[in-house]
Amino acid sequence: MLYRIGFPGAIGDRALILRFGEDLAADQLNQCNSGDSSASYGLLSADTMMLRNLLWARLQRSEADAFESETLGLDLLSMSLRSLCAGLATPRRSALPHRRHAVERVKEAVATAPADRWTVARLAKLASLSPFHLCHVFREIVGTSIYDYVLHERLAHSLDAVLDGGDNLTAIALAAGFASHSHFTARFRGFFGVTPTALRRAATAGQAPNCARS
Repeated sequence: MLYRIGFPGAIGDRALILRFGEDLAADQLNQCNSGDSSASYGLLSADTMMLRNLLWARLQRSEADAFESETLGLDLLSMSLRSLCAGLATPRRSALPHRRHAVERVKEAVATAPADRWTVARLAKLASLSPFHLCHVFREIVGTSIYDYVLHERLAHSLDAVLDGGDNLTAIALAAGFASHSHFTARFRGFFGVTPTALRRAATAGQAPNCARS
């Protein structure tokens, strides 16, 4: 059984793919009653995002042994399934197919270039909706505001740079679309529960912050 954990939309993005036995987590999937357990395009929680990127970074640098990879992978699967079930349990009113497609176009555009200077008017043009209707439909389908979604994507894309340790945090902040180092740090800590500096220090030491393992 394959579980693909990546960015939204069909944009050929990088993803972390986990392969498990057919019987693994079947009970959790059945509890979701999704009717289609093959995919979920909801937002990952902050701790799930962090664990995904920490595992990716350690695998890329060949720092994780087989046992660590297995346990972290199982943790990540469990957290992802919880996010899936929570999303499916949240009431959503049905939306017309063309509105769902419009929202997917917006999500793909943001995922491709999260640091762009997005405006509601610009995204509404991509969606072929009025700004008012886009905001309404986006929140109805995705479950969050467009602003929070863009912020979520900017923080998600900044994780790799923080974990890589090559660039200074000011450069990372500006490249991710934040106005300053302090603005980036405040948003990062507010979302992930740890500062970029603390996360980088923990990753260098081969540790995962507690918030990423909750």
